[in-house]
Amino acid sequence: MFALLTTLNFSIGMMVYPVLRACNDGWLPKGLGATNRKWGTAHWILLTFYLVGIVPIIIGLDLTTIANSTVIVTKVCAAIVVYAAMQLPKKMPELWNKSRFHVSNGVLNTFCVISLVICVASVILLLVSSSTIQIVLNLAILAVGGILALIFHKRATINMSYTEN
Repeated sequence: MFALLTTLNFSIGMMVYPVLRACNDGWLPKGLGATNRKWGTAHWILLTFYLVGIVPIIIGLDLTTIANSTVIVTKVCAAIVVYAAMQLPKKMPELWNKSRFHVSNGVLNTFCVISLVICVASVILLLVSSSTIQIVLNLAILAVGGILALIFHKRATINMSYTEN
């Protein structure tokens, strides 16, 4: 139980900054990314993560169910990021060539394919041991996320950057 709690606590703290960036880029409402004047913390984002974390516990969901659902959604999102990383040499060749993390296309594709296989295998293994309602709820979460991404895509402004050598 403590291992799960520390992992969830770390995950909440780690996810604040990407969500804050999504608010600044226009993917999420700007108000969600408001920061505390004194401490600089993104209090609405933290509150949202707290509520998302506490509601399943209050309604009595099993911790294994919560952990499995979290990993399923996270691995699907990771697979999307890995697929996007595979597209970098084609979509942004000049930024990719200047990046500190630049590797040959073969090395990039090899590591991305390995990562995709691990993500897919993880999701399949978790889905096999999940209940039908858990699978439906995970698919609903992913569908809502996909629909929101399509809606907000038109208003989002992404500032492309890279890390130089």
